[in-house]
Amino acid sequence: MKKRVLGLGVVLAVLGAGGTAWAGYRDSIPVVLDSANRTFYASMGGARNATDSWSFVEIVFESNGVFGERALVAARNSSAQMGVCLTTSAAHLAALRSITDDGYLRVYWDANNNCTSIEVRASSYLDMRTP
Repeated sequence: MKKRVLGLGVVLAVLGAGGTAWAGYRDSIPVVLDSANRTFYASMGGARNATDSWSFVEIVFESNGVFGERALVAARNSSAQMGVCLTTSAAHLAALRSITDDGYLRVYWDANNNCTSIEVRASSYLDMRTP
């Protein structure tokens, strides 16, 4: 019995050793928009490489003396539905500045189109953006 438990422990340790490595896995995440829950998400590559002519993700930074700095975040899915929000949050602006051409973005907004939550990811499994 002791050998069986030890053997199981070794197997679990070996399987768990690579638990977060995604080197061989690939995924293309298109623009997914849920207007009822005011959220959208997409990988930049998934949006860029979409076969339709509607999908996109856009981040626009703007700064002036009236409101300081803000960002507009927008996405449109393959059905031409759009989600748009604005943010002046320093944390949101920093997260948005960190996204890469091969990154992932998830955004939530409120009824006034203010961004309430922004998630940016860099993952090896995300589809790369092509020209």
